[in-house]
Amino acid sequence: MKLRWLRAFIVLTAALIVCISNIVSKRPMPAALVWLLIVILVFFFIGSLVTRIIQRTMSDSSKNKESEPSESVTDVKMEDKTPDEHETVQENEEK
Repeated sequence: MKLRWLRAFIVLTAALIVCISNIVSKRPMPAALVWLLIVILVFFFIGSLVTRIIQRTMSDSSKNKESEPSESVTDVKMEDKTPDEHETVQENEEK
């Protein structure tokens, strides 16, 4: 839902650039409309791909956040140990 207007923003920005380019280069109207149609179709496709990729990335990251425990197992083990035992546990983990 956050990305609802992303595709439209991409398409309209590309269309605006083409319209300005057509006016500056003084292209005839039929050629300008063909260019505009091509750009709108291409950037609609690009915008759709970008939106899907971002949505999948966001959903994957939210799934990863839910599956990660709040504390790691080694942190819990270290809290139960005395300072001398911390060193031996760290040495064993490094091996």
